[in-house]
Amino acid sequence: MAELESFGLHYDKMVLEALENATIKILHICSNQNGEDPQTTGGLMESGWFKKYPVNAINWWDANFTRIEVAKRIYGNTFCIVGGLDHEVAMRTATPQQIETNVRAAIKEGGYEGFMIGPGCTLHQDTPLDNFNAVGRAVEKYGFRKPQ
Repeated sequence: MAELESFGLHYDKMVLEALENATIKILHICSNQNGEDPQTTGGLMESGWFKKYPVNAINWWDANFTRIEVAKRIYGNTFCIVGGLDHEVAMRTATPQQIETNVRAAIKEGGYEGFMIGPGCTLHQDTPLDNFNAVGRAVEKYGFRKPQ
């Protein structure tokens, strides 16, 4: 942890603070499924450790790790939470109708404030264009205001 504070956080903050005029700064914490990630080892995500970063949003891979509602509870008063799309499986293999259902569920879980729909990590090159379009249509349909 001391090395992470001294090197990772120290140098990350130097770069992020140099971007003082950036309107949006998103912290993306990469994970992997081999047990070497901050969401399942060391408790960094769940401890709120990343609140030390001078950003206004945090990217959250909820499909394989911690749910969005937990992210909102831990970081919601500090950052906008970005997530809700399973970039590994759903975005690559689901039908557009399934994507719409996933987006609607993510918006319901993430709420209408302090949440932005997005992938847990980088979208793959083989992600079907129809699924990108399905995300856009679903956000237009469900994402702008709480249904009456």
